[in-house]
Amino acid sequence: MILMGNKDNGSEKQYTETVEQIATNIARLSREVSVLLSGRLKKETIVILLAHQTKLPRGTISSVLDAITQLES
Repeated sequence: MILMGNKDNGSEKQYTETVEQIATNIARLSREVSVLLSGRLKKETIVILLAHQTKLPRGTISSVLDAITQLES
């Protein structure tokens, strides 16, 4: 784990690269969820399937999907 307070060049560079990779992955996830939701399956079907698999409430699943699609904006 890299601590933000560590200022030596190697650790700072590694920290920056890690943060950039996380940001890239979040943007990719947002795009992929948007593609999924605009595909052939209706959003409600996706929500039902995810809720069944995860045992989480449908409202929670729907809120998370909505939030993920807004991350890249």
